[in-house]
Amino acid sequence: ALVNADSFYIYPGFTEQARVLADQALKHASEGNKQLIFAGPEGARIDQLIAVVEEHLPKAEGTSSESLRYQQGKLDAAGFALRIQKTAGDAVLFFGGQADLEALLTALDNNSQSPRIYALSAFVPRQLSEAPEAFDKRIFLAYPTLSSDMSAAGRAEYLRLAELHALPPDHLQGQVAALAAAKLLEEGLRSAGRTLNRQRLVEAIEALYRYDTGLTPPLTYGPNRRIGARGAHVMTVDIKNKTGTSVGEWHEVR
Repeated sequence: ALVNADSFYIYPGFTEQARVLADQALKHASEGNKQLIFAGPEGARIDQLIAVVEEHLPKAEGTSSESLRYQQGKLDAAGFALRIQKTAGDAVLFFGGQADLEALLTALDNNSQSPRIYALSAFVPRQLSEAPEAFDKRIFLAYPTLSSDMSAAGRAEYLRLAELHALPPDHLQGQVAALAAAKLLEEGLRSAGRTLNRQRLVEAIEALYRYDTGLTPPLTYGPNRRIGARGAHVMTVDIKNKTGTSVGEWHEVR
């Protein structure tokens, strides 16, 4: 059942992004080692996130997961690195904050460990360019949107609007999301026709498939789908060149 049948969202939440990370981790795993390590601080929010991703994992033989947790704000990075070493997994989905991740990367490097690390960009807002070089191209971050989502036409449309209304240069992502939401509403109203009511508008938006806003990934909705861009971008951290590299195009949740 939907929490609110009249609400439609553009971008994915943490659970959709984490599912994409799990898919990528399994794709990168060797055939005989498809064990994922879920790591993060204790707490209900992370409990729920891990539970959703575990449910998403395929039930194929050889695929498994293990959860390693630590007390919020009290990560013993050296000890936690040893706990990871004792597992059979080579892929860590880390749901802690940036400071914890950086401490853990250093501890793992001190033990000559370099498992692939998967994290949500919202939890790791600053660059990881100073991470140990052993993790070069072994850290993967999920993003709900990238600047590359904007087409040339979409960018020009936003710039015209920004100039016309003297929009401030701050909070660009929020402005783009608001414009995309307005375009989505406009398309729903147009498709609903002249005999407009709430139900017809909802049905019109539900019928949209890969609707191109020019500002976001293509948006698809349905009777049981209220997130238009249901997936994530994945970037790998190029430590040596201090940049990020996109792993393929937009990854839709399978």
